[in-house]
Amino acid sequence: MGFMHRVVNVLLIFGLLLSACGTAIKTGGEIPSNQRESTILPEAGITPISGELQQVVLTVWMPDTFPGHSISWSQKMLEDQILLFVSSHPGVEVDLRVKNIQTSQGMTELLSTTYLVAPSLLPDLALLTQSEMESAAIKGMIIPMDGLGEVAAKNKLLPPFLAPSMIQGSSFALPAAGDALLLLSEYPLPGENSWQSIQTYGNRVAAGLNDVDGTLFIALYLSMGGSLLDSDNRPYIDPVILKEVLTSIRQMWNSHTFTETSLHSGWMEGAQTFNAGEVASQVNWYSLLGDQQPERLQINSLPGISATPATLATGWYWAAANTNPLHFEARRALLEALTDPTFASPWSMGSGYLPVSDQGWPVLPEEQAALTAILAAARSLPDSSLLATVGPVFREAALSALTSSKNIDEIVSFATERINQ
Repeated sequence: MGFMHRVVNVLLIFGLLLSACGTAIKTGGEIPSNQRESTILPEAGITPISGELQQVVLTVWMPDTFPGHSISWSQKMLEDQILLFVSSHPGVEVDLRVKNIQTSQGMTELLSTTYLVAPSLLPDLALLTQSEMESAAIKGMIIPMDGLGEVAAKNKLLPPFLAPSMIQGSSFALPAAGDALLLLSEYPLPGENSWQSIQTYGNRVAAGLNDVDGTLFIALYLSMGGSLLDSDNRPYIDPVILKEVLTSIRQMWNSHTFTETSLHSGWMEGAQTFNAGEVASQVNWYSLLGDQQPERLQINSLPGISATPATLATGWYWAAANTNPLHFEARRALLEALTDPTFASPWSMGSGYLPVSDQGWPVLPEEQAALTAILAAARSLPDSSLLATVGPVFREAALSALTSSKNIDEIVSFATERINQ
């Protein structure tokens, strides 16, 4: 039985157990499923107890772009977890709002509009991508929260997913679901997990070489010890390491390591090539496997140029926007419940993402150990503003190395002159 097949079986059992808990949901009128907004109340018979959290209504925003598939299952599982929280916290209600942003504004724009027009209606928790979280934090649309370190330690959250939430010295969020740039294969790789072995055995790999952020090339650069910032925290590219990366990927290309279509592909096109069975291996984000995950899926760390893996980690984050101090204690308790790995790990995997904790995975222990080792050794995806600056330069330099006969030193010089000050 394959890895993903076992995951699905365990998740179905987990979902049935949660559904048996029942739910108490109040909605205002008929709302389309992808715009559903519901208030989850304490179960009947529960009354506030002296010394418990005072009565508050917490608002949670979840975009309808999470996950990319099975949103009804993911939303139902989240509702059930919130119900368990509400039932054990008398006086607390949770208003879960699934925001329809697929055909309108994104979560950052929605937060910005609410911040300007009706700040009291900002959510206590909002589910944001890493780039959305970073943008919202810099613009002051989400607020830092105290005590996140204790919650992260209790729920055994993995550092590569946790690190991006620390912005300018403050903790703004906790990871909810993870994603990683990996080497994904339909069958076990012959030989060791390295580019040299891949070339030796003649494997072809699909990859998003035309990704606008040059993410694969940046991942390889970082695995070589390269830094994207200088001593003054300004964007920087190390010319010596960039030369090593460009030399290596040119050699890979000349050895036909990557498919021809990879040169013109982003990550989505690479996933389509893999899912169509045109290639047995791909470098891609785990989340892009979607509903087409093969029954036998081999998850490998992304090989680096040297022996150090080049895996990158990112994900979705629970961030706070409402500044009402009367909500802080209840919000922290809810955040702890939503990042509890007994819920969050199955929820992440059932939603097409990776757990952000080393606990609670709905897989066999040996599989969990192997996968958490890969994720624990990953590097966090650089912040979006830095990627926007250096990413296109990495992409242009790499594509030049792959498609032209230009001297590598010339390509490196041109790239570093554009970034280094």
